[in-house]
Formats: sequence, structure tokens, C-alpha cells
Amino acid sequence: MNPFVVGTYISKEYFCDRRVETESLEEHVRNGRNVVLFSERRMGKTGLIQHVFHDLRIKKDFHCLYFDALACGTLQEFTFALSNSIFRSLKKESGFLEKISSFFRTLKLTMSVDPNNGSPEVSLSLGDIKQPEKTIEEAFSFLDSLDKPVILAIDEFQKIASFKEADATALLRGIIQTKKNIRMIYAGSEFHLLSELFVQGRSPFYQSASMMHLNPIDKKEYFLFAEEKFRDSDKTIPEEIFYRIYTRFFGCTWFIQSILNRLYSVTQEGNVVSEEMLGKVLSTIVQEQGVFYRALLSDLSLNQKSLLLAIAKEGTVENPTSTAFVKDHSLSSVSSAQSSARTLLERGILQKNDRGLRIYDYFFLEWLKKEYF
Repeated sequence: MNPFVVGTYISKEYFCDRRVETESLEEHVRNGRNVVLFSERRMGKTGLIQHVFHDLRIKKDFHCLYFDALACGTLQEFTFALSNSIFRSLKKESGFLEKISSFFRTLKLTMSVDPNNGSPEVSLSLGDIKQPEKTIEEAFSFLDSLDKPVILAIDEFQKIASFKEADATALLRGIIQTKKNIRMIYAGSEFHLLSELFVQGRSPFYQSASMMHLNPIDKKEYFLFAEEKFRDSDKTIPEEIFYRIYTRFFGCTWFIQSILNRLYSVTQEGNVVSEEMLGKVLSTIVQEQGVFYRALLSDLSLNQKSLLLAIAKEGTVENPTSTAFVKDHSLSSVSSAQSSARTLLERGILQKNDRGLRIYDYFFLEWLKKEYF
């Protein structure tokens, strides 16, 4: 198979480095510490979590659960996602059906047995969550009652800050802090929102978890990994070409993996990756996504497009609402730039890091440069 896996975790053989981070995350959970795992998007948080979950020693000592809260906009949706994660991950445990029946009293669960393998099946729909405040308490109580400690990883956890229920954050914190058998991994990519949740004193989650920042994989380590995978199939990727990819995409794992995946597939045995091949691969990826990028752009207002193109031209902008930036890029006004920036952030088109605002999707940035500059 293509060794440069994109979008899922296969095994440790296809996982690059992260030895220090793996050891650190395991050390936190084994010692009963909750963790905030944060980085820019697509840097590899989910892959690291799955890598830890696949460790045989961790699997032996813990029940491991994961779900992504990115699509959750309410406590009801969050509770639904959590409950589904429990039912999917633990359905093979002995006495599972009887135990969930005794804990999930607010749900009318439809239960059956898979005729192919005898595994219990539980059917749940979003509309079944009538009392999310009570159901989420039942879910955590169920996890707390299991025979082994639980590691519960929630991706894009910062979404809870935007739930329409004003007391959602306090409710969750109140439930979690009473459960002694559960280790939490709060993963996220919006540092300013995570900071509000875990660093600011007024938040219920204040100082309730250790902070762990996921940096880009070391450039040299990443090259050695890529070189080995190419070499195993009698292919070669020159060091200077790999470093060009790494630098162009700021060490961001998903984008680098996507390009390496394509380069591996188009390189014949006995051949060497060339600059021309890299250019064609990048052009193909950007062209394939073009129809979606056009649709995205057409859905923006004129002011939003103007600000987006200005940021694309600069790369990362510390203060896109300053008078100087507005004047230099002929934007309509400071107030319109503020409104546009807020909307683009809410839609996930822009991302905020410690250096300022940037376009989240690096392939989108490549497309904008190709089309407009």
C-alpha cells in the first residue's frame, strides 16, 4: 500500500516520529492527569491520539474512546456524539447491553444482535436525546463504572464554548470533575478559545488540565521517514525536494502527507522524484479542489473576498484590522475588515495562531495565488 497515509491511522509502521509526544501523552494519562492537546489544524493531533490508543500496553490497561465535536453546535449534539462513541467502542464488552440499560435511563434505546458476529447493536438518533443534561451525566457515570480506567479524547473541544446553552461549560466541568475513573484528552486547534476555557480564571475548566502543544514533526526526522518509505519500493526522494515541501507547507503534516502520497504513486520503481513531478502533483491537487474553492469564494461578500485576498498576499497577518493594513490593501474600512475577519474565522476559512491570522487550508492558499496573483 501507499505508505503515506492521509486521513486515518493504520499502524505504527506508517506513523512518523512523535516519540517524545507519545511518551508525554501516555505519561499524563497513566498518572491521572487530564490533558489539553493543541496545535494548528491538520498538524496530527488525531493521529497522535490514535497512535497512543493503539499501543498494546495502553489497550490492556484502559478503555479508549474518541469522538470529534467539530460538528456539534448544541449540548444535544455533543451528547449524541458522546453516546454513539460509547456504543461503538464498547459494544463487545461483556454484559454491555445490560449495563447500558441500567445507566441510560433517559434514552429509549433500540437494541439488537448482529447476526453475522453476535455483537450487540444499539440504534440511537439525535432526536432520542430529549434531556441532554441528564443523558450526559448518565454517559459519564457509565464510563466511570467500567472495570478499567477510561481515556476519553474529544477533538475540537473548544466548540463547547459556542453552545447555545449558557451553562454547558459549567455542566460538563461539574460532571467530569467527579469521575475518578476517566482521563480526559481535550484536543483542539483554536488556541485562543482553548485559552479562554483552560487558562482564564473565570472559566469552570480553569487549570483543570495539563497543556501540551503539538509542534511540526522535526524536519530531519520527517525526511528520514519519507526517504525510507520511498527506498523500500526502490524509489528516491531527494532531500532538497522534501525540504522544499516541508518549508512551503510550514511542516503541517496533513498537507505534506498528501503531497508525498501523490509523489509516491507517480514515481516508478528505480526513479527519482523531480522538481517537475512535484510541480505537476501540486498543480493537480489544487486543480482538483478548484471547483470547491470557486464555490466557497462565490459565497463570500465583496468585503470578505477583499480581506481574504489581502491575507493571502501577505501570508500571516498580525493585525488585519489596523488602519495601515486596510489602507495598504485598499479595503473599504476598518469596521468592514473587523466584520469580515470575524465571519471568516467563524466559518473556519481563516485561523488564528500566535503570529496572527492566516488562511487555514494551504491548498486553498495555493489556488488563490495561482488564480489572483
